[in-house]
Amino acid sequence: DDGLRNGVFLAKLARFYAPEMVKKVFDEKQELPLSLRHSDNFNVFMAASLKVGLPKIFNFELTDLYDKKNIPKVIYNIH
Repeated sequence: DDGLRNGVFLAKLARFYAPEMVKKVFDEKQELPLSLRHSDNFNVFMAASLKVGLPKIFNFELTDLYDKKNIPKVIYNIH
């Protein structure tokens, strides 16, 4: 659950299909607490998704994931 919420998995997935879009994946090894970098990982994932042509209608909001507002939309996007 937290592995998805902190965006590390999302950023690593984005690095797989759009490596040129992912400069850095922020994980627990960084100097700043990971809690401050959730949105950075999320933004990398969203930008990479758009780059490879995923329609905007499939995008989800950070609150959909982080606050568990719309987990089915998150899963659908990743799928």
